[in-house]
Amino acid sequence: MSNGDEIVRKRDSSGRYLTYSFSESLKARKRNRERDRRWREDHPKRMNLYRRRWKKAHPSKDARSKREYKKRNREIVLSAERRRRWKIRLKVISSLGGRCSRCGTDDPRVLQVNHVHGGGQQELRKLHLTNQQFHLRIANGSHTTDGLNLLCANCNVLYEYERGTYANFHPNVHKAIVRQES
Repeated sequence: MSNGDEIVRKRDSSGRYLTYSFSESLKARKRNRERDRRWREDHPKRMNLYRRRWKKAHPSKDARSKREYKKRNREIVLSAERRRRWKIRLKVISSLGGRCSRCGTDDPRVLQVNHVHGGGQQELRKLHLTNQQFHLRIANGSHTTDGLNLLCANCNVLYEYERGTYANFHPNVHKAIVRQES
């Protein structure tokens, strides 16, 4: 033991006292952590089984730890969520043809899912879905793509205006357009 080190006494598995210096105790902890880490890496199936059992036995602790992780790592979680949504969106766009059905634009940033016969908002309300949930259903194949097409944002507004439904959403814009036409 080196001079100035604090002495630590611990019992071993047989009940005998072992005497360590504080620095030796830290080294032993480090060795044990490294040994445990290697075991976890070498036995991933057993670790997954252990984790599943622990989560099932401790649901409130698991939920609490998830909440705490999300609070501590807000930016990482939001970034991962944005990437996940973007992948789903790209999958939906590719399943609907990948380009605007009117002008042919293929920029995924401006493409929108359009209900050919209208009623998209009513369908979402009836099914109690958000746009992301609706896109996920399309991507998973649990919602048919019949009656859906892709339009860019400009073509979608023009389509709704030509159908006469755009005025219902934006009456002041509709009045200004009608004045300019006459």
